[in-house]
Amino acid sequence: MRAIIDTAVDAITVIDRDATILEVSPASESMLGTPNENRRGRSVLQFVHYNDQAVVLASIRKIFDEGQASTARFRCYTMTATGSRSSRGPSARQ
Repeated sequence: MRAIIDTAVDAITVIDRDATILEVSPASESMLGTPNENRRGRSVLQFVHYNDQAVVLASIRKIFDEGQASTARFRCYTMTATGSRSSRGPSARQ
């Protein structure tokens, strides 16, 4: 799994059942604008737009509690060059 994460061109985030970030792909650092070490150990919900957190939580529960695949469309926060947060994703309205 390590080789897949390290060589992926997509942003990959591995979380546990509590939504804590365990691993992130190197590609996600440039896409999200936050150093990977700043995300590991934090809740993935800190990077999910407030209005989309319930959808993401429901998807996480379905995966861990029911063992079923799940997808969710959500906006995520990224860091701008000035260090402020901005929202990205489907219909990224703030």
